[in-house]
Amino acid sequence: MKGNKDCRIVGVGKRRDGRPRYWCLVHHANATAKYGKPAVQCRSAQIREIHPTEALTLDPSLYRGGVAIWGAVPPVYDTTRGPKEHGIHVHARQSERGPKIIDGTFRSVRLIGSTAEHQKREFSISELDAIYYMASSLFGFQVKQIQCPLCGFDHVDKDWFSVHAHRRQRVPR
Repeated sequence: MKGNKDCRIVGVGKRRDGRPRYWCLVHHANATAKYGKPAVQCRSAQIREIHPTEALTLDPSLYRGGVAIWGAVPPVYDTTRGPKEHGIHVHARQSERGPKIIDGTFRSVRLIGSTAEHQKREFSISELDAIYYMASSLFGFQVKQIQCPLCGFDHVDKDWFSVHAHRRQRVPR
């Protein structure tokens, strides 16, 4: 597990109440404690690191039958005794009517490939990204990519903001 020694907490402007806001550049998570003070560690510092067996690297061009990726959340009602899946569920087929070559749930998925201009492209999806995308889409919100000007990491609205539309994006000063 990562601990607070791994956090790199920086000030990123002010909250709506005028108090400071802090962010961890290592874990890409909120690090603001009560009363606008910097936290000892960020909210994601204790999340278990992803083991290589829990991650998938996928080149969609190798699966002509299609690739589907979605956030896997525990069911509302379940009579089975099996473990509850959460993360990113992936289906991939080599041919349109062929069997699923990939049918599994992962904590992260890295999509790789090339553009029409033969430039290498890479995009990573975390389990939280997939779940928040699903929550936003259920409410009909348009999702778009925004990169943090401070660390260059993709911004994902979480919790309340993933299901409530807002016009303004706070940009660190």
